[in-house]
Amino acid sequence: MPEGSDARWPRPLLDVDARAMIGVLAIVEGYLLADALPAVIVDRLRDRLAGLGLVTADADGRGVARALNDLNQRVRRIRGE
Repeated sequence: MPEGSDARWPRPLLDVDARAMIGVLAIVEGYLLADALPAVIVDRLRDRLAGLGLVTADADGRGVARALNDLNQRVRRIRGE
């Protein structure tokens, strides 16, 4: 097994993975800001983020978008951007 990996995660997070996450987060944030996602998706995102303490349980789509932007900025910082 490569260094930094174990049976549950066969390889560490690579830079390409972080870049992919940055792009996906930005796309979802854009759809949230445009109010272009079904309510069920917004609710699922909010519930997941609320369970991690990243938004309040009553956050709207803009609050979820803000949380995704903050998360994206943290991933970018880790990459040294």
